[in-house]
Amino acid sequence: MLNLKQDWQTYVPNFITISFILIVMVFSYVILKSSVSSAQLQQIHALSQQVELPKTQTLAKQVLSQSLVNKKQYFQVVHAYQYEKKNIQTYPALDPNRIK
Repeated sequence: MLNLKQDWQTYVPNFITISFILIVMVFSYVILKSSVSSAQLQQIHALSQQVELPKTQTLAKQVLSQSLVNKKQYFQVVHAYQYEKKNIQTYPALDPNRIK
């Protein structure tokens, strides 16, 4: 009987911890699969129109080509923007009047 009580005292905290981790993971998955708000969609649209960061622009255009944009894709575009902005090199100016 004493052994069963000790087992119970070790399993309950482990069960609570594992349950909490699983609940957080399921909740995160549901949030990432939900669709973006109109403000976030406008931000993706603005990133697809800029020419300063070409890789971010390409990714934003790919995301906008889909019928439904979820938060995972939105965060990928924002991450690409921040990464490219941080590591940007000085690109030559793109002047349409200066065609050789």
